[in-house]
Amino acid sequence: MSHKIRGLCAACAFVAVGPFMAASPASANVLSLICSDTTGGYNFWVDFGARTVTQGFPWANGSKGYGVFPATITGASVAWSEPDGGRTSLDRRTGRMSFFAPGVQVARYFQCSKGSTPRPVTRF
Repeated sequence: MSHKIRGLCAACAFVAVGPFMAASPASANVLSLICSDTTGGYNFWVDFGARTVTQGFPWANGSKGYGVFPATITGASVAWSEPDGGRTSLDRRTGRMSFFAPGVQVARYFQCSKGSTPRPVTRF
């Protein structure tokens, strides 16, 4: 049974506004993002079906690390918390991401745009 939302099927209804154009139907459940600040770019993948964010981050030794976190996804934002207390929020209209490190009251800001990097396979 297909649910309709303003003439669109529910599975295809995700439309990210602002700098995030609508994903193709084949990839509508996962959005690849590249988010940058003065220190460089970081990869993020928003999985709308699983309601998770996978974030890729570089380690000091040059290797890559990944974390998968439950996300609160609304039409206006995507927000998630890390186990150490870090909090991140992405404004889906502007593409601005705010990160609050544990114990720090000043946010670090990133500008995000649609990326093309495939999401890493995570195994548990």
